[in-house]
Amino acid sequence: MGATGVMELTPVLVLCGLLGLATAGAAFRGAAAEHTGVVIFSLAWMASLIVDMLLPAGQSAAPLLLIDAGLLLGLIALAWKSPRPWPVWAAGFQLLSIAVGGAYLMRPEQVGLPAYWTASEWAGYAAAACLAVGAWMGERQPQED
Repeated sequence: MGATGVMELTPVLVLCGLLGLATAGAAFRGAAAEHTGVVIFSLAWMASLIVDMLLPAGQSAAPLLLIDAGLLLGLIALAWKSPRPWPVWAAGFQLLSIAVGGAYLMRPEQVGLPAYWTASEWAGYAAAACLAVGAWMGERQPQED
């Protein structure tokens, strides 16, 4: 990758870094719902990394769709029990990611791998942003001494 490729990726890398920091902050600042959300997102992220390392890009769509579905189920369960609104928004963005993954699996020639990756990644970033915003906008958990 040349200098031009790095310059094109810079905004994405900055966004990923900011979302990573905000999500890590949610683990410290948030309440029980945010702590559960951090665990759910972290498990899905680690599983996605393992799939990406083991399978080529064109063959990883089905396992990633299963991981996304598991994340969606976790977010739905969290939204069901949580008084906070962010899990509902995160589940909506995660559903968008699943819809794009399903469309790619059914018609890869029409959706295309770059479109699939772009839409799926940005929907995932939006879901993680919901967690971060929910943690920073919600009531802070009282610290015990």
